[in-house]
Amino acid sequence: MNSAKIMPLPLPLPTADGAVGVSRTGQIIEQLITPLTSHITHLARSHTFEVVLQSSDAQDLAELRAVWRKLNLPDAMRMEQIPLDAEQATVQHWFDPGWKSDFRLMLACQLHQDGQAQAYSELAVAMLLTWPSVIERSRGKLKPQARLFRPISMASDAVQDALEILLAAEQVPRARIRHVWLSALPPQDRHATVAAVRDAGLDLAVHAIDHAIGEPGPVNRLLLQALAAQMVKHGQGVQLIASPRDKEVMLNLVGAKLESIPGVEQSDAHPFMVSTTISITCCFALFVFLQKVTGASEVWFWGCLVAWALLVFPLQMVGSVGKRHMIEDDFYRELPH
Repeated sequence: MNSAKIMPLPLPLPTADGAVGVSRTGQIIEQLITPLTSHITHLARSHTFEVVLQSSDAQDLAELRAVWRKLNLPDAMRMEQIPLDAEQATVQHWFDPGWKSDFRLMLACQLHQDGQAQAYSELAVAMLLTWPSVIERSRGKLKPQARLFRPISMASDAVQDALEILLAAEQVPRARIRHVWLSALPPQDRHATVAAVRDAGLDLAVHAIDHAIGEPGPVNRLLLQALAAQMVKHGQGVQLIASPRDKEVMLNLVGAKLESIPGVEQSDAHPFMVSTTISITCCFALFVFLQKVTGASEVWFWGCLVAWALLVFPLQMVGSVGKRHMIEDDFYRELPH
């Protein structure tokens, strides 16, 4: 058990051409990217791509660029370095429509710095992310390892409510959830999460990775997603993840695919609605009354009667379709982004 211990990463193995003049950070970044080089080269030919490095030092971006050139990867890539505590590294941010590229390579290096107090164990993680729409457009050529679902965050005293909302959304069948992953949660939040899982009737294997890797840091949140994706890849069912976000507990699911939703037939436009028919008839009666008061000829009366008979039902059908579109627009406008 390594709880509360501060564990270092093993030194990277020397490369074939040696590691002379290459920093430890550069070597670790190279080990993260190397298994993905063929995928990056292939995908970059027809898709937009960006690389995000999460680390404690802005100078690490130069290390990333040097490794990129060394591996002969495509040059036309948008690269940026973000701090360890940046919001862009959270799962919630990955669903932000502001992310415009087709693929995003997330690299995270949680390393000890010389001359600074060591507050957490060292970690290094890489994940290649994309949108569901990109997968759909590939027509089966791209097969994702796992699918990350939109998270929900609540305070520790409302974790049970958050879990019930997440399960009620039926992103995946409840029965397929097999494991729950925890890291970096304060004791109160950790106990509340485990209790919420039990109260929801879920019989899950609980994995608190802090016991294995020691004192957690900001990158642990990304590590949870990567570990859960690996479990999905190996057929271990849907994974539930609990991690900290601000002072709340964030829950999200990782599975193989989205649960299919039964098709619902679109309702036909309604040609007759009692309230609308009465309203149009009252307007017609008012118009006839005004004609009588003003002494208009009977031609106006019969003309209005014919217009009423011809338009009363088509107008209701048009109104029915318009109302349905307004409701749909309101629904999608209120969806969280």
